[in-house]
Amino acid sequence: MKIIPKLGWKQKCIVFLITIIIFGGGLFYFYVNYNLVVIEELNIRLTPGYESIELVQGEAETVEFVSLVSNHWLCNSECKVNLKSISSGNILFEEEFLVDTTKRHTKTFEFTPHRYGEGQELYTYTLECKNIATNICVSGEREIKRTGVVAINFELDEDGLANREFLREGFEEVILILEEEARALDFARYYENVSFLGIDFVVNKSEELLELVDFTSEMIMLWQDQNFESVIIPEVTLDVAEKKTSIIELVEDYNLLVENYNNLNLSRVFEESRVQGQTQKREELRNQALILEEDFKEKISIDIIRNRYERLELLIEEVLNEQESLIVDFEIALQSTCSDRPCELEIENICANIELIIFDVQNKSFNEALYDSILVFTNEKYDLEKTNRMSENKSFNEALFESNLTTGIPLSIFENLELISESCNQVIEFEQETIATIEVYESEVELDLELGEPKKICCFEGECKQCCQAGECLDNKPLLLIHGHGFGTRNSAEYSTDSFNRLKDYLKSKGYVPGQIISVGQETHSQGDLGRINNSFVFKSTYYSITFFDEFGYITSLSKTENIDTYAVRLKNMIDYTLEVTGKEQVDIIAHSMGGLVTRRYMQIFGDELLGEVIIIGTPNKGISERVYNYCRLFGLNKECEDMRASSVFMRNLNDPRNAHPPNRIHVIRAVGCDMPEGDGDGVIPETSVMLENQHNYLVSGECFGTLTLHTRMLDPNYSTEVKNIITSVLNND
Repeated sequence: MKIIPKLGWKQKCIVFLITIIIFGGGLFYFYVNYNLVVIEELNIRLTPGYESIELVQGEAETVEFVSLVSNHWLCNSECKVNLKSISSGNILFEEEFLVDTTKRHTKTFEFTPHRYGEGQELYTYTLECKNIATNICVSGEREIKRTGVVAINFELDEDGLANREFLREGFEEVILILEEEARALDFARYYENVSFLGIDFVVNKSEELLELVDFTSEMIMLWQDQNFESVIIPEVTLDVAEKKTSIIELVEDYNLLVENYNNLNLSRVFEESRVQGQTQKREELRNQALILEEDFKEKISIDIIRNRYERLELLIEEVLNEQESLIVDFEIALQSTCSDRPCELEIENICANIELIIFDVQNKSFNEALYDSILVFTNEKYDLEKTNRMSENKSFNEALFESNLTTGIPLSIFENLELISESCNQVIEFEQETIATIEVYESEVELDLELGEPKKICCFEGECKQCCQAGECLDNKPLLLIHGHGFGTRNSAEYSTDSFNRLKDYLKSKGYVPGQIISVGQETHSQGDLGRINNSFVFKSTYYSITFFDEFGYITSLSKTENIDTYAVRLKNMIDYTLEVTGKEQVDIIAHSMGGLVTRRYMQIFGDELLGEVIIIGTPNKGISERVYNYCRLFGLNKECEDMRASSVFMRNLNDPRNAHPPNRIHVIRAVGCDMPEGDGDGVIPETSVMLENQHNYLVSGECFGTLTLHTRMLDPNYSTEVKNIITSVLNND
């Protein structure tokens, strides 16, 4: 049997010291890892998170960005900052620096508009840090990012405004001239009068007009895009409108001539010897009028039409002159009749007033005019209608006499009138066809040349568009990323949002603009300031902090020991702020873990009118198990853990059928692949607890590795392509 010698007091001291060192080292190692894993290993802050600047062309303003970095005392950190123009897509500044424990890094930039005109330019300043893993700094080298946004809203100076108004007046004048020329060409095409103006003339002028309209449209686009320096006011040299005026004059002259012709009374009283000549003259007049009408329909040469027009004008003048001659001849005949026969006093009065008879005979038959004249002197009335009926079987004069026995007119008057009528005249009945006048066509052609107002320009990655105004671009809803339960009361409010860093980078690659972290009660900025760009912003948001105003300004403090109902109220404030600063009507939400419960509770309390798409990932919709609850209390926050407990009053109210969400309102993503005492799940929440009835439910799969659970890794688009694709499809409304 081997005898073990007793240790002396020196040896015992050495063994004791070694034991203390080993045990202390173990405790120290556990403490360090606990701090690096559970407690925030690296805290970074960036100010300002959001800065809005109003400038006039030529002005500039500086912004100082302050980065505060605090890491674990056993670790060193490497950080980098960059200033990027969201408008151009270019990195304007980059810098790297190291941090041993704590460092304050500042950088100042001068901002001035890089585009002429009016609009907005956006910039992001990004701070990105990570701890450097060593033997004594057991760090996962997780990258932590903070982003600040600068919005430069710029307007024209006085010279720019004056130049804009000068160009506006020039365009307005050109548009009026072009529209007049376009209507003139349309006028010509309506009459099919290519031959009026000449085929080559109309074709060439049409081509010139199209070229001028296209060029003017291009210049207007430059004007609307505020590229005033490149704008050229076109010179318009077309003269179609002048040709249109000559055509209108011809049409109006023709219509006047036709009206004169139509007003001619070709049934007149003539001497019998002249009947044949007058008939031929009127036949020629009518034929010439019909030929001219046909010429206008066929649109023959304008010179030929002018010649025919002048010929018809001469014929009408001849007819009118002949009519005047006949009236003079009739006057002589009537006077001769009165002088050759023994006339009564009344007849002498009639002959003395031949002018009145001559005037009436132009529009009446001879007898009617004569009898009307008699009445002027006798002041008697006769029944002409009755006379006409009686004259069917008697002479007109006899009928007139018998129908007017009471008038007291001597019979001798009517006997002498009969003699005058029979011996002096004969009525020629001539059928006259009226000719239609030509409509003066009024063109209603309008060119698609709307000057409008110059657009304020907003650019994204070098692509420039008109800035969105109030009530526009509402489909580009902002996106809020809502974090889950946070560990450690000493961790910053922003720490919990870092789980979304890679997802935010992915969304950025899809056209989202990265925004600052939104917390409760942030300072209000101008309405819609971050909604002018035609792209959606993505914001990380936290309900673990609150901002309030006192005599020193706005103060933000950590507040992460409340219950989920309180967080739902804070979420409302964040949603209201996001809608205010972007000018949109709804926000989309992606919520993780407990963030989904906060979102659901918000929907129950305040409704879902302000929400677009709602996606919740790994949310314990039926509560957490007792095992998870115990871990939650050990490392987390008690009030939240109590609310998430499956048997809690909060969970019972949340899942009360009377408070159920509208069907298919929420997209629920749950995961399997990790064995748990409660069943298959994501390593923290069993998939049966995530499942939400009557909603869109998606199942994805993965694996857990040690402390790396699928519950958190689902948010990494580089790891879970299934989750990434679901998010993309939902946000795109596919």
